[in-house]
Amino acid sequence: MKTAFGTASHGLFCVRSDDDLERAIENVRAHLNEGVVVQEVVQGPLERMQAVFDTGHMVGFHVNRQVVEGVSGGDLVKESVPAPLARQHMECIGRHLMWHGGLSIDYIVDRRGEPNYIDANPRLAETGNALAVGLNLPDLLVRISLREKLAECRIDTAGSARSWAFKHSFGQQGIPVLAGGSREAWPI
Repeated sequence: MKTAFGTASHGLFCVRSDDDLERAIENVRAHLNEGVVVQEVVQGPLERMQAVFDTGHMVGFHVNRQVVEGVSGGDLVKESVPAPLARQHMECIGRHLMWHGGLSIDYIVDRRGEPNYIDANPRLAETGNALAVGLNLPDLLVRISLREKLAECRIDTAGSARSWAFKHSFGQQGIPVLAGGSREAWPI
Protein backbone atom coordinates (compact mmCIF):
# COMPACT_ATOMS: atom_id res chain seq x y z
CA MET A 1 0.00 0.00 0.00
CA LYS A 2 1.39 3.41 -1.00
CA THR A 3 0.37 6.99 -0.47
CA ALA A 4 0.05 9.00 -3.68
CA PHE A 5 3.21 10.94 -2.76
CA GLY A 6 6.14 9.45 -0.90
CA THR A 7 9.45 7.64 -1.15
CA ALA A 8 10.70 4.09 -0.71
CA SER A 9 11.13 4.79 3.01
CA HIS A 10 8.11 7.07 3.59
CA GLY A 11 4.51 6.34 2.61
CA LEU A 12 5.13 2.73 1.57
CA PHE A 13 3.75 -0.16 3.61
CA CYS A 14 4.19 -3.87 2.96
CA VAL A 15 1.11 -5.77 4.15
CA ARG A 16 1.61 -9.44 5.01
CA SER A 17 -0.80 -9.82 7.96
CA ASP A 18 -3.94 -8.34 9.49
CA ASP A 19 -1.76 -6.34 11.91
CA ASP A 20 0.26 -4.95 8.97
CA LEU A 21 -3.00 -3.97 7.25
CA GLU A 22 -4.30 -2.13 10.32
CA ARG A 23 -0.98 -0.30 10.72
CA ALA A 24 -0.91 0.66 7.03
CA ILE A 25 -4.50 1.96 7.08
CA GLU A 26 -3.78 4.04 10.17
CA ASN A 27 -0.72 5.56 8.49
CA VAL A 28 -2.43 6.38 5.17
CA ARG A 29 -5.74 7.56 6.66
CA ALA A 30 -4.62 11.23 6.58
CA HIS A 31 -3.72 10.86 2.87
CA LEU A 32 -6.91 9.19 1.61
CA ASN A 33 -8.13 12.35 -0.14
CA GLU A 34 -4.87 12.37 -2.21
CA GLY A 35 -5.34 8.73 -3.19
CA VAL A 36 -3.80 5.46 -2.15
CA VAL A 37 -2.29 2.79 -4.38
CA VAL A 38 -2.70 -0.88 -3.46
CA GLN A 39 -0.56 -3.33 -5.39
CA GLU A 40 0.02 -7.04 -5.23
CA VAL A 41 3.61 -8.02 -4.48
CA VAL A 42 5.51 -9.19 -7.58
CA GLN A 43 8.48 -11.50 -7.04
CA GLY A 44 11.53 -10.90 -9.21
CA PRO A 45 14.58 -8.74 -9.68
CA LEU A 46 14.31 -4.98 -9.22
CA GLU A 47 15.55 -2.94 -12.17
CA ARG A 48 15.88 0.82 -12.59
CA MET A 49 15.86 2.40 -16.04
CA GLN A 50 16.81 5.94 -16.90
CA ALA A 51 16.64 7.92 -20.08
CA VAL A 52 17.36 11.37 -21.42
CA PHE A 53 14.89 12.80 -23.91
CA ASP A 54 15.10 15.74 -26.28
CA THR A 55 11.50 16.81 -26.84
CA GLY A 56 10.20 13.24 -27.11
CA HIS A 57 13.29 11.80 -28.83
CA MET A 58 15.28 9.43 -26.59
CA VAL A 59 19.00 10.29 -26.74
CA GLY A 60 20.30 8.07 -23.90
CA PHE A 61 19.13 4.96 -22.05
CA HIS A 62 20.48 2.66 -19.34
CA VAL A 63 19.22 -0.06 -16.94
CA ASN A 64 20.60 -1.30 -13.60
CA ARG A 65 19.53 -4.51 -11.87
CA GLN A 66 19.74 -4.70 -8.08
CA VAL A 67 22.07 -7.58 -7.12
CA VAL A 68 22.26 -6.95 -3.36
CA GLU A 69 19.67 -4.90 -1.49
CA GLY A 70 21.00 -2.28 0.92
CA VAL A 71 19.45 -0.16 3.64
CA SER A 72 15.80 0.83 3.03
CA GLY A 73 15.67 -1.15 -0.22
CA GLY A 74 18.44 0.79 -1.97
CA ASP A 75 21.06 -0.84 -4.15
CA LEU A 76 24.20 -2.00 -2.35
CA VAL A 77 25.37 -3.85 -5.45
CA LYS A 78 23.90 -3.37 -8.92
CA GLU A 79 24.77 -4.37 -12.45
CA SER A 80 24.09 -2.90 -15.86
CA VAL A 81 21.80 -5.09 -17.96
CA PRO A 82 20.16 -4.96 -21.39
CA ALA A 83 16.37 -4.53 -21.20
CA PRO A 84 14.90 -4.25 -24.72
CA LEU A 85 11.23 -4.43 -23.69
CA ALA A 86 11.63 -1.82 -20.93
CA ARG A 87 13.57 0.36 -23.38
CA GLN A 88 10.73 0.09 -25.90
CA HIS A 89 8.21 1.10 -23.20
CA MET A 90 10.39 4.03 -22.04
CA GLU A 91 10.74 5.24 -25.62
CA CYS A 92 6.93 5.16 -26.07
CA ILE A 93 6.35 7.06 -22.82
CA GLY A 94 8.87 9.76 -23.68
CA ARG A 95 7.58 10.14 -27.22
CA HIS A 96 3.92 10.30 -26.08
CA LEU A 97 4.69 12.93 -23.42
CA MET A 98 7.12 14.82 -25.68
CA TRP A 99 9.42 14.56 -22.65
CA HIS A 100 12.42 16.87 -22.40
CA GLY A 101 15.01 15.96 -19.77
CA GLY A 102 15.72 12.98 -17.56
CA LEU A 103 13.21 10.27 -16.68
CA SER A 104 13.72 7.32 -14.31
CA ILE A 105 11.36 4.38 -13.83
CA ASP A 106 11.76 1.43 -11.43
CA TYR A 107 10.19 -1.94 -12.10
CA ILE A 108 10.22 -5.59 -11.08
CA VAL A 109 10.74 -8.26 -13.73
CA ASP A 110 8.15 -11.00 -13.22
CA ARG A 111 8.62 -14.71 -13.94
CA ARG A 112 7.48 -14.16 -17.55
CA GLY A 113 10.30 -11.65 -18.02
CA GLU A 114 7.95 -8.67 -18.24
CA PRO A 115 8.51 -5.38 -16.41
CA ASN A 116 5.96 -4.40 -13.72
CA TYR A 117 6.36 -0.65 -13.18
CA ILE A 118 6.33 0.58 -9.59
CA ASP A 119 7.82 4.09 -9.49
CA ALA A 120 8.64 6.99 -11.83
CA ASN A 121 10.62 10.19 -11.30
CA PRO A 122 11.10 13.18 -13.62
CA ARG A 123 14.90 13.16 -13.17
CA LEU A 124 18.04 11.09 -13.52
CA ALA A 125 19.21 8.98 -10.58
CA GLU A 126 22.19 6.75 -9.90
CA THR A 127 24.11 7.31 -13.14
CA GLY A 128 27.38 5.63 -12.03
CA ASN A 129 26.84 2.28 -13.73
CA ALA A 130 25.88 3.96 -16.99
CA LEU A 131 29.13 5.93 -16.84
CA ALA A 132 31.06 2.72 -16.07
CA VAL A 133 29.84 1.20 -19.36
CA GLY A 134 30.59 4.36 -21.31
CA LEU A 135 27.31 6.29 -21.20
CA ASN A 136 27.43 9.71 -19.52
CA LEU A 137 23.75 10.52 -18.97
CA PRO A 138 24.35 13.81 -17.08
CA ASP A 139 26.47 15.02 -20.03
CA LEU A 140 23.63 14.22 -22.43
CA LEU A 141 21.23 16.12 -20.16
CA VAL A 142 23.47 19.19 -20.15
CA ARG A 143 23.92 19.01 -23.90
CA ILE A 144 20.17 18.94 -24.64
CA SER A 145 19.68 21.74 -22.08
CA LEU A 146 22.11 23.80 -24.18
CA ARG A 147 19.94 22.97 -27.22
CA GLU A 148 22.61 20.80 -28.82
CA LYS A 149 21.02 18.38 -31.29
CA LEU A 150 22.03 14.77 -30.66
CA ALA A 151 21.42 12.53 -33.67
CA GLU A 152 21.48 9.02 -32.25
CA CYS A 153 20.30 7.33 -29.08
CA ARG A 154 23.16 6.17 -26.85
CA ILE A 155 22.54 3.00 -24.84
CA ASP A 156 24.78 0.82 -22.72
CA THR A 157 26.58 -1.82 -24.76
CA ALA A 158 25.06 -5.31 -24.50
CA GLY A 159 27.52 -7.73 -22.94
CA SER A 160 29.42 -5.05 -21.03
CA ALA A 161 27.40 -5.39 -17.82
CA ARG A 162 29.42 -4.74 -14.68
CA SER A 163 28.70 -4.89 -10.96
CA TRP A 164 29.89 -2.23 -8.54
CA ALA A 165 29.97 -2.24 -4.75
CA PHE A 166 30.37 0.71 -2.42
CA LYS A 167 31.50 0.46 1.20
CA HIS A 168 29.04 1.77 3.82
CA SER A 169 31.46 4.23 5.44
CA PHE A 170 32.16 7.82 4.46
CA GLY A 171 35.45 9.70 4.67
CA GLN A 172 36.17 13.31 5.45
CA GLN A 173 33.70 15.87 4.09
CA GLY A 174 31.19 13.07 3.43
CA ILE A 175 33.12 11.72 0.42
CA PRO A 176 32.51 7.98 0.02
CA VAL A 177 35.58 5.92 0.84
CA LEU A 178 35.82 2.38 -0.44
CA ALA A 179 37.85 -0.59 0.73
CA GLY A 180 41.53 0.30 0.85
CA GLY A 181 40.75 4.04 1.11
CA SER A 182 40.05 4.41 -2.62
CA ARG A 183 37.36 6.78 -3.88
CA GLU A 184 36.81 4.64 -6.97
CA ALA A 185 34.40 1.76 -7.49
CA TRP A 186 35.70 -1.69 -8.30
CA PRO A 187 34.21 -4.59 -10.24
CA ILE A 188 32.91 -7.52 -8.19
